[in-house]
Amino acid sequence: MEGLNMVRPKYKIESAIAMRPIFKRMIQQVDFNIDEIKNKLIHEQCHIYMVCQRPRISIDINKTSIDSEKVSLCFKITNNEHIEEIIINVANNLGVTDIVSQYPYTDLDLKNKDGEIVSGGKVSFFYNQLLKMNNTYHNSLNLKVLYIGQAFGENGERLASDRLINHSTLQKIYSDTMYNSPNNEIWLILMEFEPYLISAGGKGFENNSSLGDAETEEHLFNLLTTRINPDQEITFTEAALIRYFQPIYNNEYKTSFPKGTHSSYNQCYQLDVNSVAFELQTQSDLFTMLYSDEIEPSFYHMKHFPLYSEKERSDMFKEAIK
Repeated sequence: MEGLNMVRPKYKIESAIAMRPIFKRMIQQVDFNIDEIKNKLIHEQCHIYMVCQRPRISIDINKTSIDSEKVSLCFKITNNEHIEEIIINVANNLGVTDIVSQYPYTDLDLKNKDGEIVSGGKVSFFYNQLLKMNNTYHNSLNLKVLYIGQAFGENGERLASDRLINHSTLQKIYSDTMYNSPNNEIWLILMEFEPYLISAGGKGFENNSSLGDAETEEHLFNLLTTRINPDQEITFTEAALIRYFQPIYNNEYKTSFPKGTHSSYNQCYQLDVNSVAFELQTQSDLFTMLYSDEIEPSFYHMKHFPLYSEKERSDMFKEAIK
């Protein structure tokens, strides 16, 4: 009797639709006022954005030194009342003779003896790239995920940069941060996602599936020849990320994903996939770990969500490791 009640895979090969970002950009609110960046954003396909927080990273000009061989930069990490200083030395290959930075010292220009700017930008990016070049990581680079949203309007149109920065939740986050954690910075991660298919089979699936070879072949053919609506792909990606990170400013999807009655990603159920999943890697490009109150800091995050309960159908990922 126990064997008759055993949870079984439905097909001899089960599959999941997974999403991964193929492009990511880190940006701050002030950057939306820069024409060059605004023009780039027009042509970039941003599907999902994350609103994140981390300590303010600035430069201490008084503790920075320059000579003909090296530039010694003193970075100041301000996390509420705690201040940490980190000194990083870099070869002076650009002939730097002066470093210019104005309050709040979060941007800098490096100048040569002729007064020409040979490099410049956000202090946090210099700090990030120098640590990456030295193959060193510091937890001050960690980004706490506060909110996750779609970069689409209610009617499916992509959000323009001015609409994005005026989003009510984003403005509340800025306001709360200024009041509660004025020494922290808000960053946005803009991401473009693409789908891929994960399939699993083997003896456990072959011997225990409730459907046979013909049904499995038809199911795989449908999966390989049918792509669900991109809007639905982005909706379940947003929902999966929210369910995983549990950001404090999100409400929807934190406990209600996945759900078969949700029409905004019902094509996943129509295609009868076993699970949906996401994969997110932030080491090679952003060189920052993501975390939340529920999730530990990491460069790599991946999670799958079975679309059916354990009583209805076995989890393909659990089945694969039996």
